[in-house]
Amino acid sequence: MLAPLTRLSSLASKPLTLQCTASRISLTLQSMMSTSSGQPDLYLKGVYSAIPTTFGPDEEIDFEKFTFNVSKWEKVPLKGYAIGGTNGEQPFLTEEEKLKIIRTLRQLTKKTIIAGTYCESTRATIDLTQKAAQAGANAALILCPYYFQKKMTEDLIYEHFISVADNSPIPVIIYNNTFVTGIDISVNTLVKLAHHENIRGVKDTENIKLANLSNQTKDLNFSVFAGSAGYLLSGLLVGCAGGINALSAVLGDPICEVYDLAKKGKWDEAMKLQHRLVKPDVTLMKEMGVPGTRAAMELYGYYGIDIGINRYRRNRITTISCDPSKEHMVPDFKAL
Repeated sequence: MLAPLTRLSSLASKPLTLQCTASRISLTLQSMMSTSSGQPDLYLKGVYSAIPTTFGPDEEIDFEKFTFNVSKWEKVPLKGYAIGGTNGEQPFLTEEEKLKIIRTLRQLTKKTIIAGTYCESTRATIDLTQKAAQAGANAALILCPYYFQKKMTEDLIYEHFISVADNSPIPVIIYNNTFVTGIDISVNTLVKLAHHENIRGVKDTENIKLANLSNQTKDLNFSVFAGSAGYLLSGLLVGCAGGINALSAVLGDPICEVYDLAKKGKWDEAMKLQHRLVKPDVTLMKEMGVPGTRAAMELYGYYGIDIGINRYRRNRITTISCDPSKEHMVPDFKAL
């Protein structure tokens, strides 16, 4: 079904045609054939890094620097990458840029690629998700539409995600980011959505919901992901499948170690390491955001900061300068 969000003026659902169904089957086969790790039944567990987009001084994407960063991330035991999300500065990318990033990353890794395919309308989200699958994405990470947030009822949210999942050749992961959307999808709605065979998980930034969500979906083929490295261990303790977070673009090894220690039942060791990750996570995610993550990447040998000569071309968030602003972050990271 195409949800009412296809157009706000249309409140009636439309049945899928045989042509749409055939199209979905065709896209699924194309996705499986075009990706080296593509598969219809992904094992969605572990740590996935929400990686940033690398820009050059002219505000164009620098794929040479991106390739360098990926070569370093490939040495970290991450399960995969989330691209085109908050940390990837998705709102500032054109559709072709989003797809080129997927295609480039697909050539560089056999790991799982989770692509951000959020658009405001259901129709546009379906279209971008299908194109992302063709480009090599293994799953789609999708925000709730929020431009008309005051009109977004739970029923509309449900129908939107069901429609996308019905027409997506790859699994859908719901991205419940209240800080961005101003909408907190209820546990009841998320549990209902979890019963759809092609909705395979949720990244939730509301950590108080993780236990309830994990408990109510434990018997389903559905993965609950902690949305921040600062509470990864507590999420695992209550049943989360892993985490999708930005800090792992900087501190991937210790974050993956927390996951591995927890899976081995070494809770005391995991807790000690988790405690050391809290301050860096708060510094970057709560206090500094994307610019802070980029500055921290420079401390660890990645390309992170871009000093633009035309700062407002994309109207992106102003980054922290290379020198000396980032140096005050060193005490928060030196223990790791």
